[in-house]
Amino acid sequence: MTGEDRARPDADHGPLFTVAAATLEDVEACCLIECEAARSYRDVGLAAAYELPGLPRAAIRQAISDRMLWMARWHEPDMPVGFALTRYVDGQLHLHELDVLPGFQRRGVGRALVEHLLGWAHQEGLSRVTLLTFQDVPWNAPFYRGLGFETLAETERGPQFIRLVRHEHMIGLPGIAPRVALMFRL
Repeated sequence: MTGEDRARPDADHGPLFTVAAATLEDVEACCLIECEAARSYRDVGLAAAYELPGLPRAAIRQAISDRMLWMARWHEPDMPVGFALTRYVDGQLHLHELDVLPGFQRRGVGRALVEHLLGWAHQEGLSRVTLLTFQDVPWNAPFYRGLGFETLAETERGPQFIRLVRHEHMIGLPGIAPRVALMFRL
């Protein structure tokens, strides 16, 4: 998928939202979306996940510059409601973070973002998409498994991915709740 994807059409009013590459005007929206989405962790007893530092604005700008960040925009009013930030890890696409504003969750926004990046990765000739996420949080591993992601075996992890896992251990993510490595084969 390239350009702009239209998602969840409404027979009377057209698509409810679109997914497209983020622009530099989206940096502050990404920060807000990330902060608001992180509040949901408190509802499942993971307040420590909410307290983790957010993405640095410089990293968001770099991802936008590298065309590795996609934004979901709700129509009427036109507003950013979610994003997927990716990077290359071991020559494959890695979903670093996906966030959706709480008021727009369970409306297909996260699914559309994932489907968009899977389509993009397929067009780029990649063979898989990886991610690291909380194992038992409903909108984390269970959500991705429902989209066809499967466990990434340790034998399939490259050196960059292993460094990501080590970094997560260093900042204490597995101490908050169990983590899992997942992948989607293209």
